[in-house]
Amino acid sequence: DMSSYTEALAFIGMLPRRQQAQALQRYGKLLIGAAPDDTTALLMALCMPGPDAQQQPGTSAAAAADDKFTASVADYAQLYADRPTRLLYLCEFILFNSSEGDVPNEQQLYHTLLELYLAEQLVDHELQEATAGSAAEVAPQARRDKARDLLQRGWQPHMAQPKYDPEHALVLC
Repeated sequence: DMSSYTEALAFIGMLPRRQQAQALQRYGKLLIGAAPDDTTALLMALCMPGPDAQQQPGTSAAAAADDKFTASVADYAQLYADRPTRLLYLCEFILFNSSEGDVPNEQQLYHTLLELYLAEQLVDHELQEATAGSAAEVAPQARRDKARDLLQRGWQPHMAQPKYDPEHALVLC
Protein backbone atom coordinates (compact mmCIF):
# COMPACT_ATOMS: atom_id res chain seq x y z
CA ASP A 1 0.00 0.00 0.00
CA MET A 2 3.03 2.27 -0.21
CA SER A 3 2.32 3.04 -3.88
CA SER A 4 5.58 1.40 -4.87
CA TYR A 5 4.03 -0.59 -7.66
CA THR A 6 7.30 -1.51 -9.36
CA GLU A 7 8.63 -3.01 -6.14
CA ALA A 8 5.33 -4.81 -5.56
CA LEU A 9 5.47 -6.33 -9.03
CA ALA A 10 9.11 -7.36 -8.52
CA PHE A 11 8.13 -9.03 -5.24
CA ILE A 12 5.16 -10.80 -6.83
CA GLY A 13 7.42 -11.96 -9.65
CA MET A 14 9.69 -13.72 -7.16
CA LEU A 15 6.85 -15.73 -5.62
CA PRO A 16 5.99 -19.27 -6.71
CA ARG A 17 3.70 -19.26 -9.75
CA ARG A 18 0.49 -20.16 -7.86
CA GLN A 19 1.13 -17.40 -5.33
CA GLN A 20 1.78 -14.97 -8.19
CA ALA A 21 -1.61 -15.90 -9.61
CA GLN A 22 -3.32 -15.35 -6.26
CA ALA A 23 -1.59 -12.01 -5.72
CA LEU A 24 -2.54 -10.80 -9.19
CA GLN A 25 -6.14 -11.85 -8.70
CA ARG A 26 -6.19 -9.87 -5.48
CA TYR A 27 -4.19 -6.77 -6.47
CA GLY A 28 -4.26 -6.95 -10.27
CA LYS A 29 -6.77 -4.14 -10.89
CA LEU A 30 -4.73 -1.73 -8.78
CA LEU A 31 -1.46 -2.81 -10.39
CA ILE A 32 -2.83 -2.60 -13.94
CA GLY A 33 -4.08 0.91 -13.18
CA ALA A 34 -0.68 2.02 -11.89
CA ALA A 35 1.78 -0.02 -13.97
CA PRO A 36 -0.12 -1.54 -16.89
CA ASP A 37 2.89 -2.58 -18.98
CA ASP A 38 4.77 -4.30 -16.16
CA THR A 39 1.64 -6.00 -14.81
CA THR A 40 0.66 -7.24 -18.25
CA ALA A 41 4.20 -8.56 -18.80
CA LEU A 42 3.97 -10.48 -15.51
CA LEU A 43 0.60 -11.91 -16.58
CA MET A 44 2.04 -12.88 -19.96
CA ALA A 45 4.75 -14.89 -18.23
CA LEU A 46 2.30 -16.44 -15.79
CA CYS A 47 -0.17 -17.46 -18.50
CA MET A 48 2.53 -19.17 -20.55
CA PRO A 49 3.76 -22.63 -19.61
CA GLY A 50 6.58 -22.42 -17.08
CA PRO A 51 10.08 -23.59 -17.85
CA ASP A 52 10.47 -27.34 -18.13
CA ALA A 53 12.48 -27.59 -14.98
CA GLN A 54 13.58 -31.02 -13.91
CA GLN A 55 12.67 -31.80 -10.34
CA GLN A 56 15.83 -31.06 -8.40
CA PRO A 57 16.92 -33.42 -5.63
CA GLY A 58 15.50 -32.15 -2.37
CA THR A 59 12.65 -30.34 -4.15
CA SER A 60 9.18 -31.37 -3.09
CA ALA A 61 6.62 -32.66 -5.56
CA ALA A 62 4.41 -29.68 -4.67
CA ALA A 63 7.18 -27.23 -5.62
CA ALA A 64 7.74 -29.06 -8.91
CA ALA A 65 3.99 -28.95 -9.64
CA ASP A 66 3.95 -25.23 -8.85
CA ASP A 67 6.72 -24.65 -11.40
CA LYS A 68 4.48 -26.23 -14.05
CA PHE A 69 1.42 -24.17 -13.06
CA THR A 70 0.00 -22.09 -15.92
CA ALA A 71 -2.61 -19.43 -15.18
CA SER A 72 -5.58 -18.83 -17.45
CA VAL A 73 -6.17 -15.45 -19.08
CA ALA A 74 -9.86 -15.95 -18.29
CA ASP A 75 -9.08 -15.50 -14.59
CA TYR A 76 -7.74 -11.99 -15.26
CA ALA A 77 -9.85 -10.67 -18.15
CA GLN A 78 -12.09 -8.65 -15.82
CA LEU A 79 -9.03 -6.65 -14.71
CA TYR A 80 -8.89 -5.16 -18.21
CA ALA A 81 -12.45 -3.80 -18.33
CA ASP A 82 -11.18 -0.25 -18.93
CA ARG A 83 -8.28 -1.37 -21.10
CA PRO A 84 -9.58 -3.64 -23.88
CA THR A 85 -6.56 -3.08 -26.13
CA ARG A 86 -4.25 -4.39 -23.39
CA LEU A 87 -6.49 -7.44 -23.02
CA LEU A 88 -6.32 -7.89 -26.78
CA TYR A 89 -2.50 -7.78 -26.71
CA LEU A 90 -2.38 -10.19 -23.76
CA CYS A 91 -4.66 -12.69 -25.52
CA GLU A 92 -2.75 -12.39 -28.79
CA PHE A 93 0.55 -12.92 -27.01
CA ILE A 94 -0.66 -16.05 -25.23
CA LEU A 95 -2.35 -17.57 -28.29
CA PHE A 96 0.36 -16.78 -30.84
CA ASN A 97 3.38 -17.58 -28.64
CA SER A 98 2.21 -20.87 -27.14
CA SER A 99 3.06 -24.28 -28.48
CA GLU A 100 0.28 -26.33 -30.03
CA GLY A 101 -1.74 -27.89 -27.20
CA ASP A 102 -0.14 -25.74 -24.48
CA VAL A 103 -2.81 -23.04 -24.41
CA PRO A 104 -5.08 -23.24 -21.36
CA ASN A 105 -8.71 -22.46 -22.23
CA GLU A 106 -7.80 -22.04 -25.89
CA GLN A 107 -11.42 -21.87 -27.02
CA GLN A 108 -12.11 -19.06 -24.57
CA LEU A 109 -9.08 -17.18 -25.88
CA TYR A 110 -10.41 -17.48 -29.43
CA HIS A 111 -13.83 -16.24 -28.33
CA THR A 112 -12.38 -13.30 -26.39
CA LEU A 113 -10.19 -12.27 -29.31
CA LEU A 114 -13.09 -12.55 -31.76
CA GLU A 115 -15.25 -10.38 -29.52
CA LEU A 116 -12.51 -7.77 -29.22
CA TYR A 117 -11.70 -7.83 -32.94
CA LEU A 118 -15.36 -7.51 -33.94
CA ALA A 119 -16.40 -4.89 -31.38
CA GLU A 120 -17.92 -1.77 -32.95
CA GLN A 121 -15.63 0.40 -30.86
CA LEU A 122 -12.61 -0.67 -28.89
CA VAL A 123 -11.82 2.37 -26.79
CA ASP A 124 -9.16 2.21 -24.14
CA HIS A 125 -10.08 4.63 -21.36
CA GLU A 126 -6.45 5.15 -20.36
CA LEU A 127 -5.57 6.12 -23.95
CA GLN A 128 -8.64 8.33 -24.16
CA GLU A 129 -7.55 10.21 -21.04
CA ALA A 130 -4.00 10.56 -22.37
CA THR A 131 -5.27 12.10 -25.61
CA ALA A 132 -7.44 14.64 -23.78
CA GLY A 133 -10.79 13.00 -24.48
CA SER A 134 -10.41 12.39 -28.20
CA ALA A 135 -11.41 8.96 -29.43
CA ALA A 136 -8.59 6.54 -28.77
CA GLU A 137 -9.91 3.91 -31.15
CA VAL A 138 -8.07 0.88 -32.45
CA ALA A 139 -8.53 0.71 -36.25
CA PRO A 140 -11.75 -1.25 -36.91
CA GLN A 141 -10.74 -2.55 -40.37
CA ALA A 142 -7.44 -3.90 -39.04
CA ARG A 143 -9.34 -5.69 -36.28
CA ARG A 144 -11.77 -7.21 -38.79
CA ASP A 145 -8.83 -8.47 -40.85
CA LYS A 146 -7.35 -10.01 -37.71
CA ALA A 147 -10.72 -11.65 -36.94
CA ARG A 148 -10.76 -13.28 -40.37
CA ASP A 149 -7.17 -14.49 -39.92
CA LEU A 150 -8.03 -15.84 -36.46
CA LEU A 151 -11.01 -17.79 -37.83
CA GLN A 152 -8.81 -19.28 -40.55
CA ARG A 153 -6.06 -20.14 -38.05
CA GLY A 154 -8.55 -21.80 -35.73
CA TRP A 155 -10.08 -24.08 -38.36
CA GLN A 156 -7.57 -25.11 -40.96
CA PRO A 157 -8.37 -27.69 -43.66
CA HIS A 158 -6.48 -30.49 -41.89
CA MET A 159 -8.44 -30.01 -38.64
CA ALA A 160 -11.47 -32.15 -37.92
CA GLN A 161 -12.85 -29.61 -35.40
CA PRO A 162 -12.25 -25.88 -35.01
CA LYS A 163 -10.53 -24.40 -31.98
CA TYR A 164 -13.58 -22.20 -31.40
CA ASP A 165 -17.33 -22.64 -31.38
CA PRO A 166 -18.47 -21.89 -34.97
CA GLU A 167 -21.97 -20.95 -33.81
CA HIS A 168 -20.51 -18.45 -31.35
CA ALA A 169 -18.38 -17.01 -34.15
CA LEU A 170 -21.44 -16.70 -36.42
CA VAL A 171 -23.35 -14.83 -33.74
CA LEU A 172 -20.44 -12.42 -33.29
CA CYS A 173 -20.12 -11.81 -37.02
